[in-house]
Amino acid sequence: MQAKLSLSLLSFGLCLAKVATAGWVSPPTSGAPYLTCNPKTILAPQPISCVNNPGNAPPFGNQIPVKTQSTTNAACKVSSSDLNGFILKLSRSAPILGNSVTVGTLYDQLYCKGAGTSCDTSNTYILRMRVALNTAGWMQGNPFPFEANNIRRAVKSTVPALAGYDMSSGAKKYLEYVGRTTKGISQIVPPGTAADLNLGWMNFWVDSDANDPQTCELYNYSSPSSPWLYVRQVCSAGYNATPQSLKIGLWEGGESGQPLKLILTSGYVCN
Repeated sequence: MQAKLSLSLLSFGLCLAKVATAGWVSPPTSGAPYLTCNPKTILAPQPISCVNNPGNAPPFGNQIPVKTQSTTNAACKVSSSDLNGFILKLSRSAPILGNSVTVGTLYDQLYCKGAGTSCDTSNTYILRMRVALNTAGWMQGNPFPFEANNIRRAVKSTVPALAGYDMSSGAKKYLEYVGRTTKGISQIVPPGTAADLNLGWMNFWVDSDANDPQTCELYNYSSPSSPWLYVRQVCSAGYNATPQSLKIGLWEGGESGQPLKLILTSGYVCN
């Protein structure tokens, strides 16, 4: 019953959320925080089988209702031309820990506008990240691996921020929504309200999981890798070369009955 109610609310939210364009997008700085990129939709009619089920059995349990995403929707997607004039300055990877268990790897990068190895004087930066999750058990009594329903990063709250994503990580699920808020699935129905706005964060509504109980191939898939997720800002005080603590958050929102869990970890910031 709770799942059906959440689904109905999400469908209602889809009718209200602002639909983004292709390329860089500018999430709202007032009012409801989320823009719509490429949300899941319920297949109609529902499929009669899932090829990942034994004997291609019909969908059941958490697979119902079967949802999918458009493969041609370009909203919020950046391309190589959107990165022209930027150079990579910082790059790192780090384990993602849930209850002291490594549940995946974070890849975090910082680009600046410039040429060669030097940033120019515009102080324009791109923060770029993705995660790659595994199937490790991280909580006693919980049969599911960690699922990142939302991935957020700290941004400079006093200046505009552009956002975008690309699928070059090998991700099998697209970005659904993006907005300046800390709230994600089970906490907010997109687009949210003005009370949900938090200009100090950019939140990416993704669905990354190495063994997603909702998977019904050939309509949707487990996606251990998230898309590459981008924030672009002008930061007059430059950037910090040392990752700052608690600046990236991964939220598991109990989409398929999992426990609620927020993992906060270090990330690059511009100042």
